[in-house]
Amino acid sequence: MTKINKKWLYLPISLLFGLLFTNSPPNQSSQVYQELWETGHLILFAGVIYILSHTVYVVNYKTWQKIGLTFIFCVLFGLITEVIQLLVGRNFEIKDIINDILGGYIGLTLSLLNKKNTLRINWLYFSIIIGLSISGGHQLILALNEHLRMKQDFPVLANFENVTQLKQWHHSHSTITLSKKIKQQGQFSMQVALSPAEYPNISLVHFIRNWQGYKNINFSIYNPSQETFNLILKIYDQEHNYQFDDRFNKTLSIAPGWTLMKQPLQEVENAPKNRKMQLDTIASFSLFMENPQQETTFYIDELYLSK
Repeated sequence: MTKINKKWLYLPISLLFGLLFTNSPPNQSSQVYQELWETGHLILFAGVIYILSHTVYVVNYKTWQKIGLTFIFCVLFGLITEVIQLLVGRNFEIKDIINDILGGYIGLTLSLLNKKNTLRINWLYFSIIIGLSISGGHQLILALNEHLRMKQDFPVLANFENVTQLKQWHHSHSTITLSKKIKQQGQFSMQVALSPAEYPNISLVHFIRNWQGYKNINFSIYNPSQETFNLILKIYDQEHNYQFDDRFNKTLSIAPGWTLMKQPLQEVENAPKNRKMQLDTIASFSLFMENPQQETTFYIDELYLSK
Protein backbone atom coordinates (compact mmCIF):
# COMPACT_ATOMS: atom_id res chain seq x y z
CA MET A 1 0.00 0.00 0.00
CA THR A 2 1.31 3.49 -0.85
CA LYS A 3 2.56 5.31 2.22
CA ILE A 4 0.71 8.49 3.16
CA ASN A 5 3.03 11.51 3.18
CA LYS A 6 2.92 12.87 6.75
CA LYS A 7 3.54 16.43 5.52
CA TRP A 8 0.12 16.43 3.87
CA LEU A 9 -1.45 15.93 7.30
CA TYR A 10 0.17 18.82 9.18
CA LEU A 11 -2.10 21.61 7.87
CA PRO A 12 -5.49 19.83 8.23
CA ILE A 13 -4.50 18.57 11.69
CA SER A 14 -3.53 22.09 12.75
CA LEU A 15 -6.87 23.45 11.49
CA LEU A 16 -8.85 20.72 13.23
CA PHE A 17 -6.94 21.28 16.46
CA GLY A 18 -7.84 24.97 16.34
CA LEU A 19 -11.52 24.15 15.76
CA LEU A 20 -11.57 22.18 19.02
CA PHE A 21 -11.55 25.49 20.87
CA THR A 22 -14.07 27.43 18.77
CA ASN A 23 -17.83 27.60 19.33
CA SER A 24 -19.92 24.59 18.38
CA PRO A 25 -22.48 24.94 15.55
CA PRO A 26 -25.72 26.62 16.72
CA ASN A 27 -28.73 24.42 17.48
CA GLN A 28 -30.37 25.56 14.25
CA SER A 29 -27.58 24.02 12.17
CA SER A 30 -28.50 20.89 10.23
CA GLN A 31 -28.00 17.52 11.91
CA VAL A 32 -25.57 16.56 9.13
CA TYR A 33 -23.41 19.64 9.75
CA GLN A 34 -23.44 19.05 13.51
CA GLU A 35 -22.38 15.43 13.09
CA LEU A 36 -19.67 16.40 10.61
CA TRP A 37 -18.40 18.79 13.29
CA GLU A 38 -18.37 15.98 15.86
CA THR A 39 -16.47 13.72 13.43
CA GLY A 40 -13.59 16.21 13.59
CA HIS A 41 -12.35 14.49 16.76
CA LEU A 42 -12.14 11.19 14.89
CA ILE A 43 -10.20 12.66 11.97
CA LEU A 44 -7.87 14.75 14.18
CA PHE A 45 -6.76 11.87 16.38
CA ALA A 46 -6.42 9.54 13.39
CA GLY A 47 -3.98 11.99 11.84
CA VAL A 48 -2.05 12.63 15.08
CA ILE A 49 -1.57 8.93 15.85
CA TYR A 50 -0.62 8.20 12.25
CA ILE A 51 2.15 10.81 12.44
CA LEU A 52 3.32 9.76 15.91
CA SER A 53 3.45 6.08 14.93
CA HIS A 54 6.08 6.95 12.32
CA THR A 55 8.36 8.91 14.66
CA VAL A 56 11.74 7.46 15.60
CA TYR A 57 10.51 7.05 19.18
CA VAL A 58 7.83 4.45 18.46
CA VAL A 59 8.40 3.21 14.90
CA ASN A 60 10.22 0.10 16.15
CA TYR A 61 7.78 -0.70 18.95
CA LYS A 62 5.83 -3.94 18.76
CA THR A 63 2.21 -3.73 17.64
CA TRP A 64 0.79 -4.53 21.08
CA GLN A 65 2.90 -1.73 22.57
CA LYS A 66 1.57 0.74 20.00
CA ILE A 67 -1.98 -0.35 20.78
CA GLY A 68 -1.49 0.37 24.48
CA LEU A 69 0.31 3.67 23.93
CA THR A 70 -2.40 4.80 21.51
CA PHE A 71 -5.10 4.21 24.13
CA ILE A 72 -3.15 6.04 26.85
CA PHE A 73 -2.32 9.00 24.59
CA CYS A 74 -5.89 9.39 23.27
CA VAL A 75 -7.45 9.24 26.74
CA LEU A 76 -4.98 11.68 28.32
CA PHE A 77 -4.84 14.12 25.40
CA GLY A 78 -8.62 13.83 24.95
CA LEU A 79 -9.19 14.70 28.63
CA ILE A 80 -6.85 17.69 28.36
CA THR A 81 -8.67 19.07 25.30
CA GLU A 82 -12.06 18.60 26.98
CA VAL A 83 -10.90 20.47 30.10
CA ILE A 84 -9.54 23.32 27.94
CA GLN A 85 -12.84 23.43 26.07
CA LEU A 86 -14.62 24.09 29.38
CA LEU A 87 -12.50 27.22 29.75
CA VAL A 88 -13.67 28.57 26.36
CA GLY A 89 -17.37 27.90 26.91
CA ARG A 90 -17.62 24.44 25.35
CA ASN A 91 -19.10 21.39 27.09
CA PHE A 92 -17.23 18.37 28.44
CA GLU A 93 -18.33 15.46 26.21
CA ILE A 94 -17.51 11.81 26.97
CA LYS A 95 -18.50 10.90 23.41
CA ASP A 96 -15.71 13.17 22.15
CA ILE A 97 -13.15 11.13 24.10
CA ILE A 98 -14.64 7.93 22.66
CA ASN A 99 -14.26 9.40 19.17
CA ASP A 100 -10.68 10.39 20.06
CA ILE A 101 -9.89 6.76 20.91
CA LEU A 102 -11.62 5.39 17.80
CA GLY A 103 -9.79 7.95 15.64
CA GLY A 104 -6.48 7.03 17.26
CA TYR A 105 -6.93 3.38 16.38
CA ILE A 106 -7.91 4.27 12.82
CA GLY A 107 -4.64 6.21 12.51
CA LEU A 108 -2.65 3.34 14.04
CA THR A 109 -4.28 0.80 11.73
CA LEU A 110 -3.51 2.98 8.70
CA SER A 111 0.13 3.08 9.77
CA LEU A 112 0.19 -0.71 10.12
CA LEU A 113 -1.19 -1.06 6.59
CA ASN A 114 1.97 0.55 5.31
CA LYS A 115 4.11 -2.23 6.73
CA LYS A 116 5.25 -5.12 4.53
CA ASN A 117 2.63 -7.52 5.78
CA THR A 118 0.96 -10.42 4.01
CA LEU A 119 -2.20 -9.73 2.00
CA ARG A 120 -4.24 -11.49 4.71
CA ILE A 121 -2.88 -9.24 7.47
CA ASN A 122 -3.43 -6.11 5.38
CA TRP A 123 -7.04 -7.13 4.77
CA LEU A 124 -7.44 -7.65 8.53
CA TYR A 125 -6.13 -4.14 9.22
CA PHE A 126 -8.34 -2.73 6.47
CA SER A 127 -11.40 -4.43 8.02
CA ILE A 128 -10.52 -2.90 11.39
CA ILE A 129 -10.39 0.57 9.80
CA ILE A 130 -13.83 0.08 8.26
CA GLY A 131 -15.27 -1.17 11.55
CA LEU A 132 -13.83 1.71 13.58
CA SER A 133 -14.94 4.28 10.99
CA ILE A 134 -18.52 2.96 11.08
CA SER A 135 -18.49 2.96 14.90
CA GLY A 136 -17.23 6.53 15.07
CA GLY A 137 -19.34 7.85 12.22
CA HIS A 138 -22.62 6.03 12.80
CA GLN A 139 -24.33 9.20 14.06
CA LEU A 140 -23.28 10.96 10.85
CA ILE A 141 -24.73 8.07 8.83
CA LEU A 142 -27.99 8.32 10.79
CA ALA A 143 -28.09 12.10 10.28
CA LEU A 144 -27.61 11.69 6.52
CA ASN A 145 -30.41 9.13 6.43
CA GLU A 146 -32.69 11.42 8.44
CA HIS A 147 -31.95 14.36 6.12
CA LEU A 148 -32.94 12.23 3.11
CA ARG A 149 -36.17 11.25 4.88
CA MET A 150 -37.01 14.90 5.58
CA LYS A 151 -36.48 15.78 1.91
CA GLN A 152 -38.74 12.92 0.81
CA ASP A 153 -41.50 13.87 3.31
CA PHE A 154 -41.42 17.62 2.48
CA PRO A 155 -43.67 19.68 2.55
CA VAL A 156 -44.58 17.62 5.63
CA LEU A 157 -42.25 18.91 8.35
CA ALA A 158 -43.24 16.41 11.03
CA ASN A 159 -45.82 13.62 11.15
CA PHE A 160 -44.31 11.70 14.10
CA GLU A 161 -44.53 8.31 12.44
CA ASN A 162 -41.13 7.18 13.77
CA VAL A 163 -39.17 7.84 16.93
CA THR A 164 -36.24 9.45 15.09
CA GLN A 165 -38.44 12.49 14.40
CA LEU A 166 -38.20 13.42 18.08
CA LYS A 167 -34.56 14.32 17.41
CA GLN A 168 -35.80 17.13 15.15
CA TRP A 169 -37.06 18.91 18.26
CA HIS A 170 -35.31 20.69 21.09
CA HIS A 171 -37.25 21.17 24.31
CA SER A 172 -36.70 23.06 27.54
CA HIS A 173 -38.61 22.53 30.80
CA SER A 174 -40.72 19.99 28.92
CA THR A 175 -40.86 16.38 27.83
CA ILE A 176 -41.78 14.92 24.44
CA THR A 177 -42.79 11.37 23.55
CA LEU A 178 -44.64 9.59 20.76
CA SER A 179 -48.25 8.71 21.54
CA LYS A 180 -50.55 6.13 19.97
CA LYS A 181 -53.44 7.09 22.22
CA ILE A 182 -54.36 10.37 20.50
CA LYS A 183 -53.55 11.20 16.89
CA GLN A 184 -54.99 13.18 14.01
CA GLN A 185 -53.49 11.11 11.20
CA GLY A 186 -51.29 8.02 10.93
CA GLN A 187 -50.35 5.95 13.98
CA PHE A 188 -48.67 8.50 16.24
CA SER A 189 -48.72 12.07 17.46
CA MET A 190 -46.22 13.82 19.73
CA GLN A 191 -47.25 14.21 23.36
CA VAL A 192 -45.85 17.37 24.97
CA ALA A 193 -45.77 18.11 28.70
CA LEU A 194 -44.76 21.68 29.58
CA SER A 195 -43.55 22.06 33.17
CA PRO A 196 -44.11 25.08 35.46
CA ALA A 197 -41.26 27.42 34.50
CA GLU A 198 -40.74 30.85 32.98
CA TYR A 199 -40.82 29.76 29.33
CA PRO A 200 -41.29 26.00 28.86
CA ASN A 201 -41.07 25.28 25.15
CA ILE A 202 -40.58 22.92 22.24
CA SER A 203 -38.77 23.96 19.06
CA LEU A 204 -38.52 22.30 15.67
CA VAL A 205 -34.91 23.00 14.66
CA HIS A 206 -34.03 20.24 12.17
CA PHE A 207 -36.18 20.48 9.04
CA ILE A 208 -36.19 21.66 5.42
CA ARG A 209 -35.72 25.43 5.79
CA ASN A 210 -36.86 26.74 2.42
CA TRP A 211 -40.56 27.59 2.75
CA GLN A 212 -40.73 29.86 -0.29
CA GLY A 213 -43.62 29.12 -2.64
CA TYR A 214 -45.95 27.98 0.17
CA LYS A 215 -48.87 29.97 1.58
CA ASN A 216 -49.59 28.37 4.95
CA ILE A 217 -48.09 26.32 7.73
CA ASN A 218 -50.61 23.86 9.18
CA PHE A 219 -50.65 21.76 12.33
CA SER A 220 -53.10 20.15 14.72
CA ILE A 221 -53.09 20.41 18.52
CA TYR A 222 -55.17 18.31 20.89
CA ASN A 223 -56.04 19.60 24.35
CA PRO A 224 -57.00 16.65 26.62
CA SER A 225 -58.19 18.85 29.49
CA GLN A 226 -61.53 20.56 29.98
CA GLU A 227 -60.02 24.05 30.08
CA THR A 228 -58.79 26.34 27.31
CA PHE A 229 -55.15 27.44 27.55
CA ASN A 230 -52.85 29.67 25.49
CA LEU A 231 -49.74 28.70 23.57
CA ILE A 232 -47.43 31.17 21.88
CA LEU A 233 -46.21 30.36 18.37
CA LYS A 234 -42.78 31.75 17.49
CA ILE A 235 -41.11 31.53 14.07
CA TYR A 236 -37.84 33.17 13.04
CA ASP A 237 -35.23 32.95 10.31
CA GLN A 238 -31.45 32.70 10.31
CA GLU A 239 -31.11 36.51 10.22
CA HIS A 240 -33.01 36.85 13.50
CA ASN A 241 -31.31 39.24 15.96
CA TYR A 242 -33.12 37.72 18.98
CA GLN A 243 -35.21 40.84 19.53
CA PHE A 244 -38.96 40.43 20.10
CA ASP A 245 -39.91 42.63 17.12
CA ASP A 246 -37.64 40.72 14.72
CA ARG A 247 -39.67 37.52 14.63
CA PHE A 248 -43.21 36.19 14.27
CA ASN A 249 -45.15 35.79 17.54
CA LYS A 250 -48.78 34.83 17.90
CA THR A 251 -50.90 33.71 20.84
CA LEU A 252 -52.97 30.60 20.09
CA SER A 253 -56.10 29.75 22.06
CA ILE A 254 -56.26 25.96 22.51
CA ALA A 255 -59.77 24.78 23.37
CA PRO A 256 -60.53 21.22 24.58
CA GLY A 257 -60.24 18.63 21.81
CA TRP A 258 -58.58 19.16 18.45
CA THR A 259 -57.63 22.63 17.20
CA LEU A 260 -56.59 22.83 13.56
CA MET A 261 -54.16 25.67 12.89
CA LYS A 262 -53.61 27.27 9.47
CA GLN A 263 -51.13 30.11 9.73
CA PRO A 264 -50.59 32.27 6.58
CA LEU A 265 -46.89 32.57 5.79
CA GLN A 266 -47.44 36.09 4.46
CA GLU A 267 -48.05 37.19 8.06
CA VAL A 268 -44.88 35.39 9.10
CA GLU A 269 -42.91 37.10 6.32
CA ASN A 270 -44.14 40.56 7.32
CA ALA A 271 -43.73 40.09 11.08
CA PRO A 272 -40.22 41.59 11.62
CA LYS A 273 -40.44 45.34 12.24
CA ASN A 274 -37.63 46.57 9.97
CA ARG A 275 -37.35 43.89 7.30
CA LYS A 276 -38.96 40.91 5.61
CA MET A 277 -38.45 37.49 7.11
CA GLN A 278 -36.46 35.25 4.77
CA LEU A 279 -38.78 32.32 4.08
CA ASP A 280 -35.97 30.40 2.40
CA THR A 281 -33.90 30.31 5.61
CA ILE A 282 -36.38 29.59 8.40
CA ALA A 283 -34.45 28.61 11.53
CA SER A 284 -37.04 27.62 14.13
CA PHE A 285 -40.71 26.85 14.76
CA SER A 286 -41.51 27.04 18.48
CA LEU A 287 -44.45 26.65 20.82
CA PHE A 288 -44.17 27.86 24.41
CA MET A 289 -46.08 29.12 27.43
CA GLU A 290 -45.40 32.05 29.74
CA ASN A 291 -45.13 31.11 33.42
CA PRO A 292 -47.62 28.22 33.58
CA GLN A 293 -48.55 27.42 37.18
CA GLN A 294 -49.02 23.72 36.56
CA GLU A 295 -47.91 21.10 34.05
CA THR A 296 -49.75 21.43 30.75
CA THR A 297 -50.09 18.49 28.39
CA PHE A 298 -51.10 18.59 24.74
CA TYR A 299 -50.57 16.61 21.54
CA ILE A 300 -49.32 17.91 18.20
CA ASP A 301 -49.70 16.17 14.87
CA GLU A 302 -49.28 16.63 11.13
CA LEU A 303 -47.13 19.75 10.78
CA TYR A 304 -46.92 20.65 7.10
CA LEU A 305 -46.78 23.45 4.51
CA SER A 306 -49.50 24.01 1.92
CA LYS A 307 -49.98 26.14 -1.20
